[in-house]
Amino acid sequence: MNRPRTKVDDNDISQIMHVIEKRLKRRLDEKGRYVFASNHEALGIITEEQHELVEAVQSNDESEIRVEMLDVATAALFGVVSIDCTTESGGYD
Repeated sequence: MNRPRTKVDDNDISQIMHVIEKRLKRRLDEKGRYVFASNHEALGIITEEQHELVEAVQSNDESEIRVEMLDVATAALFGVVSIDCTTESGGYD
């Protein structure tokens, strides 16, 4: 599905980051507040979510595509949190 290229403003980004933050907190409440045990575990979760995204795109279900994109983003951000929480530098930019 093609859509017109419209400009994204800071408010659009803030709103979606808030959605991702809520999803990440919900994930932590459901699964526990423990980092991924390894980068391989993080990659496995991200890959699983990416496969679900591919299936959603192939089905052309925009609502499901959005959900799966949010799942990929949430998993990737939690991977970053897992690294930052377990390294000396903290990694925060």
